[in-house]
This record gives sequence, structure tokens and C-alpha cells, in this order.
Amino acid sequence: KDRGAFERAARKGYVTLDGTGYRRGRKGSALANVHRQWCDARAKPQIILCKASGGRPLDNIIVDLSPLRLGALSTDMTVVDEFLIKW
Repeated sequence: KDRGAFERAARKGYVTLDGTGYRRGRKGSALANVHRQWCDARAKPQIILCKASGGRPLDNIIVDLSPLRLGALSTDMTVVDEFLIKW
């Protein structure tokens, strides 16, 4: 099941999870962890679609830019802007 979900995530460019997707909930998700490592190895942002559940009427989308290794401490915002334009 997780393998098929991971293959869909790799093909689509984002992973779909049930629940809120908050860090505490993702911590135990093998699919989220493997997808994060996949994104990290390819220097791609991790995009997570969290399907509405538990009475929440709307889906959530989480975009984790940390796999891009942007050098967050850089004072040159053009470096960040140019990198993000690709995505």
C-alpha cells in the first residue's frame, strides 16, 4: 500500500496523507518520512496534501522548503527568489 502511494507521490510531485499533517502526526508516518528523504536527495520542496478528516471541512497543504538548502541565513534575497522561481 505504502509503495503504491510513494510511487504516486514521486510521479505527481506531492504526497497525500490523512489527518492534519502536523509534524507530530507525520513523525510516525513511514510514507511522509520516505517522501521527505526522496525530496531531500533531489533538492525538491516537500509538498504534502493532508486530506480533510476528523470534522475538518478543508484539506491542508504543507510546503516544506528545507530540502532546497537555500541558506536561510543569507542576506541576499535574490538567491532565494531565483531558486524558488524554478518551482
